[in-house]
Amino acid sequence: MKNQRILKWPIVILMLVITSNLSSLHAVTVSGLIEKAIYDGIKYLTNIGNEEFDAVGKAEAAGMVIDTSESHQKVWYSEELMEDHQTIKNGWRSDPISTNKGEATTDHRYYPANFEYYDLKVYFKDPNNPGQWLYHRNMVGERWYEPDFYLQHHMSYVIWATTKKSHTKFRVLSRYSMEDGPDDRLREPGKYRVEIKFKVYRLNYTEKEGMVRIPDDEPLTVSKKLSSIADDNAQLTLLGSQQWMMEGPNAYGSIVRSWEKHREATVHSSMVQPVPVGVPTGGAPVTIREVYRIKETTGN
Repeated sequence: MKNQRILKWPIVILMLVITSNLSSLHAVTVSGLIEKAIYDGIKYLTNIGNEEFDAVGKAEAAGMVIDTSESHQKVWYSEELMEDHQTIKNGWRSDPISTNKGEATTDHRYYPANFEYYDLKVYFKDPNNPGQWLYHRNMVGERWYEPDFYLQHHMSYVIWATTKKSHTKFRVLSRYSMEDGPDDRLREPGKYRVEIKFKVYRLNYTEKEGMVRIPDDEPLTVSKKLSSIADDNAQLTLLGSQQWMMEGPNAYGSIVRSWEKHREATVHSSMVQPVPVGVPTGGAPVTIREVYRIKETTGN
């Protein structure tokens, strides 16, 4: 009974203050707010009313493209350079630039790869009898190599040689949409995960067969973070060394960001503690405001 008498005066004042600030909030239960505020003590921030989602924004992976690429091949026959073809793509919106001598046999804009390779066959003269060929040698390796040393050496003869390389980087395109809100409402920093799935050929090099593509049926997955306001993720290196894209790549991932409107009331500590009669409590003890909360849902 004693506690009830002490709290009676703050409750009456609190009801008057809240009622004066809530004339437009018909759905609010004022007595429930008072009881909970007194129970929690000191300060209390509570939701006293909410509406449906005010705005919804969605960002999602919208596809994969080759961002930049380079392919280059040189071929010699009987020590004469027969082919020298290079294609460079400087951006996913840019047209490729090519220089060509011979056929375009290493244009990997549509068959992306990441490798370097050489294969050459060299005959060597007998040091004791320079007019005779002593033996020949096939050389295969995993790097870009031009046989300049053998081409300029009087004791060797390059019957044929090829060296080639290809390097590819990708871009994840993203798409953004907004419903029921100004365009800048949801444009806040934030990231969501995108999974990129693909399969590759693994490249092997043998003296007999040259470069061989070996299918690898084990799917590969690379995870990246994309901005939730639809910035593309550029210059991605998906392929490892000595790999050729066999299937994909495909990107999966999305985020939905929903803004929900709430009305909140802050109850000052002077209204939830016993206060002796005659002691002033100060300024506005209850503040009501509208806030927006973000709910995020991600998917793949």
